[in-house]
Amino acid sequence: MLLEESSEPLQQNDTTSFEPSVPTDGVPILRRSTRESRLPERYRFLGLTGQLNNDPKIYGEAMSDIDSSKWLEAMKPKMDSIGSNQIWTLVDPRKGFKPVGYKWVYKHKLGADGEVIAFKDRLVGKGYTLRPGVDFQETYLLVAMVKSIWILLAIVVWYDYEIWQTDVKMAVLNGYVEEDIFMDQAEGFTSIGEEQKVSHLQRSIYGLKQAF
Repeated sequence: MLLEESSEPLQQNDTTSFEPSVPTDGVPILRRSTRESRLPERYRFLGLTGQLNNDPKIYGEAMSDIDSSKWLEAMKPKMDSIGSNQIWTLVDPRKGFKPVGYKWVYKHKLGADGEVIAFKDRLVGKGYTLRPGVDFQETYLLVAMVKSIWILLAIVVWYDYEIWQTDVKMAVLNGYVEEDIFMDQAEGFTSIGEEQKVSHLQRSIYGLKQAF
């Protein structure tokens, strides 16, 4: 038995459009996803719901956090290391030089049971604001070859050596900055009486193009 074809148009209840709206100037406006982010299944047995996304985003959030004293305790050795290794020197702002911004990055280090075992932080420069050919010339990326690691592990096994693991709190990049790069003083560690000065970088820090 053949079904009769209906002459009425089909009704579409879903009016959601996935095409970006195009304004009069022709530049599309991209919409952000409103889908709720969920914890991966592999983390659910640890009871980490809501714990992986509560890392402070800025310095103010870290200082208003219930563990603000622990964040400060983690930040102070980093700043002491920066001072002892002469990463930068404080100078008066130069005319025509715009200081590079920075950001404090915070992260809770979790153990196998899901409990916080350490408070990690890092001062990162906003290297994406640097101008090629002016603030930096070339970038390099040093990586370890996998086969070199295999050779070292093979030597350890053959001679029955021991492997020790260490936690490096502050790694100073062994590279001097040839260009004149100035950065704002780190929030929370501004030198008293020298608030108007900026940091003249002598060595590279994480985030800058010279760090690669």
